[in-house]
Amino acid sequence: MDPLSRQLTHHQRLAATLLKRRTAANLTSRGLAERIGVSQSKVSRVETGKVLPTVEEITAWAHATGTDQETLNQLLAEFDAALTEFATWQIALRDGLAAGQEQIRELESASATVHYYQGTFIPGLLQTAEYARRVFQLHDAVGGQDYASAVAKRLDRQQALYDETRRFEFLITEQALRARIGPTNLVAPQLDRIGQISTLSNIEIGLIPSTAQAITLVMHAFVLHEPLDAEQPPFVLIELAHGEVAVRDPRGVELYQDRLAGLRQMAVFGDDARALLASIARTS
Repeated sequence: MDPLSRQLTHHQRLAATLLKRRTAANLTSRGLAERIGVSQSKVSRVETGKVLPTVEEITAWAHATGTDQETLNQLLAEFDAALTEFATWQIALRDGLAAGQEQIRELESASATVHYYQGTFIPGLLQTAEYARRVFQLHDAVGGQDYASAVAKRLDRQQALYDETRRFEFLITEQALRARIGPTNLVAPQLDRIGQISTLSNIEIGLIPSTAQAITLVMHAFVLHEPLDAEQPPFVLIELAHGEVAVRDPRGVELYQDRLAGLRQMAVFGDDARALLASIARTS
């Protein structure tokens, strides 16, 4: 395997191989789509790595393009690996923090609803500029990043919150709200911003008080995306200290959906949430 292919994710390698098999068979995307019973746009999204195909689609693709069994087995192995995929920050952020923010924006733009759970600090879409700058500095596992550009890109992402055709849910622990990532004068404007955003009709913000009875336990932050594309199932992104995990396995995604349901039961919303923000602001 050449060095470039080693840098690709399993999903990217699967997409590249499927494209190669189609072109080697002298089939147009429309011709292949007709043979395997999917739309031409689905073929295009699979080949560009925007959609993960199913096992049945991979198998039909292989048969339609005269792919041998050994190559089909390799394709299915790549698919299995792509269901839960890990990338170190050195790989995920090889183009820099600002480029990473742009990639996240593209994922959010392709999602009808995005669910965030954060137990350590305030989610990026809700952060003030100074809060965001300090989070980037504290969380940077690569080093030498352009924080100013990254903050600017993060603030650009926040414009999506005002698009009433899209929905966002944030579930945040009291511990995350109280986390001291900077001086005390950073707290009030940050909490005030959360309170203001919580009044938007397409935004739901649930705050989990430290006194809430535990219904479920979640050991790390995660984001669950529900894509606009009906042919693409929900997926989960998890940020760890040393990298990012993408979960597309339906069983894994269902587990996170169950965790979200439990977290909602622990949270307070609306006026109760804004009252909790005010209480934290007074005691911080």
